[in-house]
Amino acid sequence: MRVLVVGAGAIGGLCASTLRAAGADVRVVSRRGGRILDMPVLTWDDVPAAAARGVDAALVCVKAYATADVAERLQRLDLSPGTCVVSLQNGLGNEEALAAVASDWVVVAGAVTAAVHRDRGGDSRATRGGVALSAWSAAVPPPAAGVLDALAERFTRGGLPARVIPGSRGRDLKWSKLLLNVAANGTAAALGWTPARIARDPLAMSFEIGLLRETVRVGEAAGVRWVDVPGFPVRLFRHVLRGPAFLVRRLLARPLAGARGDKPPSLLLDLEAGRPLEAPWLYGRVAEAAEEAGLGAPFHRTVLRALEARRNGAPPWSPDRLWEGVRREDGRSRS
Repeated sequence: MRVLVVGAGAIGGLCASTLRAAGADVRVVSRRGGRILDMPVLTWDDVPAAAARGVDAALVCVKAYATADVAERLQRLDLSPGTCVVSLQNGLGNEEALAAVASDWVVVAGAVTAAVHRDRGGDSRATRGGVALSAWSAAVPPPAAGVLDALAERFTRGGLPARVIPGSRGRDLKWSKLLLNVAANGTAAALGWTPARIARDPLAMSFEIGLLRETVRVGEAAGVRWVDVPGFPVRLFRHVLRGPAFLVRRLLARPLAGARGDKPPSLLLDLEAGRPLEAPWLYGRVAEAAEEAGLGAPFHRTVLRALEARRNGAPPWSPDRLWEGVRREDGRSRS
């Protein structure tokens, strides 16, 4: 099996090393190049168009803000018609961006739910979770379906449990992963706090619950049917969020602090490093879906405003200010 991995970050490195351990022929390309284990990482300028010829699957593992650029670069390569182009990215809108570039690709939605970290040598390691794959907008034709089954088998054989969700459930899959991505991520970045600190603060925790409930409400208004992803019972999580606030706080505080604890989430790390943020593809997409459904999204819009303010040099917000933002946004949506 031949696989092209696009992106040499934590997810790209994990996918490349896992598939290679399972015997796949793997090539990695990224903007900067480098090495993963003993594999060279090519830059786009170093990749001949013929390098992609005969590739069974191209795995897109870059941040959402780089998808449009990657889609154009992939189009210049000699990918065969019917090649599976798999988005293993966070957020919404990546699959649409890939499908808009080349109609003869089989675009596949994917989610990596493993907790990924890099050791001192730069190699990616994962704990719990796994990989889920599903067709994006239409049933996958037989040849591509075989590729997806083979890809899932290679991931599993390499030590990263993977499964293919039958049918065209890609949109459901990406929303289900989104529900996990927004948890203690944007709120933590807005406050400058860790998830563990959020779990200990009643006001911040109430905001977080409101944000998650809003995600569920908007997703269901958009027709999402939640699916469980490896390591995370999303459907049960959705039911928990519908309970009384005091019970939800009690049930979520421990896993919220335990899953990430005192580790800064991705948006906080990117904010502090001055890197672009994926917030528009997370909170922004939910706010857009809410508007399309005729709903408000005061929690998501507040997070977006807080992160934009912080990017412009403002100090971290307080839980009180977040709630003030919700009231202001709610007032706007009602006026």
